[in-house]
Amino acid sequence: MTTREWGHLCDQANGITLITVPPHDPYRVIAVTHLLRTPTPQVRELGILVEDSWQGQGLGTALTSYLVDLARTRLLSCQAITAMTGAGNQRMLSILRGLGAQVEHKSGPTLDALICVKE
Repeated sequence: MTTREWGHLCDQANGITLITVPPHDPYRVIAVTHLLRTPTPQVRELGILVEDSWQGQGLGTALTSYLVDLARTRLLSCQAITAMTGAGNQRMLSILRGLGAQVEHKSGPTLDALICVKE
């Protein structure tokens, strides 16, 4: 990732980025989670990357749930969250479905998901 791309992801004007580090090693990034603005007003896009050795331990679920809960507050003026994942990514599909996402397979190897956050 270039410095410019990283700057775009971390710019608060574009959304929220969480960097997760383990408590015993604060210089090691184990997850990056984004909730970014989209061209559609009140819709955000979720992006999450968890280091392989930390997958399957509930970290992705916790981070995704945290951002969905944050989106449900009035702070973000958000009504829906979109996400895209590989059709074979069962862990992410499980996380998305657990949060009530509507998952669609349009074409190709990816799935689109939509989580309604307006209560």
